[in-house]
Amino acid sequence: MPMEICTFLPLSPDGVERSCRYRIILEQFRGSKFRDDLISALEKSDMRPSTEEGDLRWACIFYDTGNERALTMYFDGFGQVGLIGGAPVTHKRRPALGKLRLVMLLERRCASLWE
Repeated sequence: MPMEICTFLPLSPDGVERSCRYRIILEQFRGSKFRDDLISALEKSDMRPSTEEGDLRWACIFYDTGNERALTMYFDGFGQVGLIGGAPVTHKRRPALGKLRLVMLLERRCASLWE
């Protein structure tokens, strides 16, 4: 959900899924460049357990071959706080440019949708 969209309350995971503006489905995730970029962004992050969830704006939902949810990740607009697999996390240090690499990757991927 774009940061420009204001909400009265912080969005929960359910709220992000119900209110999302766009969904991108990658049928062949394993062989995609996005997979490599996503793994690299996650490896370079420094997420730690937290007690806060934040105002969630991004969701990445992964399904197994049986079409069951295998992993969910939700983040605020900057990637500073969120949930991974239902567990609250926070980024240990402030990322360059104020945003987590993962969020910058998602913004690049979705930029054409917002024009």
